[in-house]
Amino acid sequence: MRVCEITKLAEYQFNLDDQKFFAKVSGDYNPVHLDEEFARRTMFGKLVVHGIHGAIWALDNYLATLDDFTFSFLTLKMSFLSSIDLSHCVQVYLVEQSGFEFTLEVRNNDHVATIIEGMLGGAQLGR
Repeated sequence: MRVCEITKLAEYQFNLDDQKFFAKVSGDYNPVHLDEEFARRTMFGKLVVHGIHGAIWALDNYLATLDDFTFSFLTLKMSFLSSIDLSHCVQVYLVEQSGFEFTLEVRNNDHVATIIEGMLGGAQLGR
């Protein structure tokens, strides 16, 4: 299957509770993600979502569309192009899929923040 039309998979607005949870599970307590006063003095000027958190969220939403399959990742490449602003909704789009290769875009305020390219392997119908 080759997706030619871009498909929006999900939309979400991360919040400070999400940030705190991800910091706890990842061990990444960088104040640019957690401390509003500190973040105001950075190049971002505001709180931003952990980039990998946004990417994991996007992958989770994509993988939910494949719930009848079990697989492994053969390749996974992530390009972090810009920050995800905590004060805006973020969307994940499936922009291309051909067989088990896919490309996702995480968009923040109509800008591409993250591109995720991957290939799934060992795909089998679930039981």
